[in-house]
Amino acid sequence: MGMRQLPRQVDTAAAGRATRGRELGERLVRLAEHLPAGDRVLLEQAFGRGMGMTELAILTGTSYRRLRRRILRLARRVQSPTYRFLITHGTLLTPEVRRTCEHRVFHGCSLRQTARVTQQSLHTVRRHAVMLDALAGRWGKNF
Repeated sequence: MGMRQLPRQVDTAAAGRATRGRELGERLVRLAEHLPAGDRVLLEQAFGRGMGMTELAILTGTSYRRLRRRILRLARRVQSPTYRFLITHGTLLTPEVRRTCEHRVFHGCSLRQTARVTQQSLHTVRRHAVMLDALAGRWGKNF
């Protein structure tokens, strides 16, 4: 009689990590639809199609480190409570506040850049940003 082989043990922890990583990538790609085209494509390539950072860095002509930092910042931005609040409840805001918040959150502009683009005072932009942070924080705790 031949020797019986033992069944292969499946590393359930590794399988769970892979599944969570895949789910996170799919969620990031779904959330990225509100980003500007360049940022959206970058997240889709990195998380949707699974391109490696090195390959993306070569294609974009940037260094590996710079690209990695940019992708991590984008991933953090689309997972933030303010981003989620703006895409789900942004219609509740006035058009002026919404425009300001979209530049801050979707485009990742600084307060000064947003003030310049929207032609508002820095004080007004800061007030809108504080209001959005407060609403998003309150929304995240109550829902």
